[in-house]
Amino acid sequence: GLGLSGRLFVLTVLFVTVSEVLIYVPSIANFRNAWLSDRLTMADAASLVLTESTSADIPREIQNDLLKAVGAIGIAVKTGTVSRLIATVEMPPEVDSVVDLRQMHPVGDIGEAFATLAAPSARILRVIGSSRTGATLELVISDRALRAAMLSYSVNIIWLSLLISVITAGLLYFTINRLFVRPMRRLTDNMVAFSGAPDDAGRVIAPSGRSDEIGVAEEHLAAMQEALQGTLREQRHLADLGLAVSKINHDLRNMLAAAQLFSDRLGSLPDENVQRFAPKLIA
Repeated sequence: GLGLSGRLFVLTVLFVTVSEVLIYVPSIANFRNAWLSDRLTMADAASLVLTESTSADIPREIQNDLLKAVGAIGIAVKTGTVSRLIATVEMPPEVDSVVDLRQMHPVGDIGEAFATLAAPSARILRVIGSSRTGATLELVISDRALRAAMLSYSVNIIWLSLLISVITAGLLYFTINRLFVRPMRRLTDNMVAFSGAPDDAGRVIAPSGRSDEIGVAEEHLAAMQEALQGTLREQRHLADLGLAVSKINHDLRNMLAAAQLFSDRLGSLPDENVQRFAPKLIA
């Protein structure tokens, strides 16, 4: 399977991607509100000019040009209780959703943003905002252009998120691999090598001199390995001493056995001189 380095890289990419997704959710709602606010600003600038006109009816050609420039279906201005229709198509469609940009609705804005992205067909929005004159500006608009802009923004965010994820994961991988994974692998390799030949003094780890936890682990591991080698040397010396004592004991037993046989042989000889001196010699 993957080692620590591979797991670190995969987890870093995963966590950064999750973070980007969490950032994308409110940002797409903010993009939607900003796009609608821009359309309200364009409609407000045009309505300021048209409302100064003394004529009650605005020519159809001017209305069509205004609606085409804003990308709207209808524009109305409400001052107090008086509402004036600035421009509209001849047959306004039914409104599917109302968006009030005068108030903040974080959760609702996020839901509406994803509803716009997921809608298979056009939805008509009634956008309400404040004019620079203090009046209330209303804009009826289709969400198809908004959806296209949101999809383009989402694609850009996805590519940017992937790029940020890879760069961040690469930097974290390089840094953490150099600071932690490689020293830990060095500790692991040394312990495996030392366990294969614990009496080899050349396999005792050399501390790197780091002052962090890994440096402390290296120093304690080196101390334990040296202590273990000292214990093994003592045990080997004791084993050699025990072998020497056993050999001496064996040789002494052989000598005593030979003397016992010789003394028994002397006691059985019939010579008078031997019989007289044998007890003293054996004693």
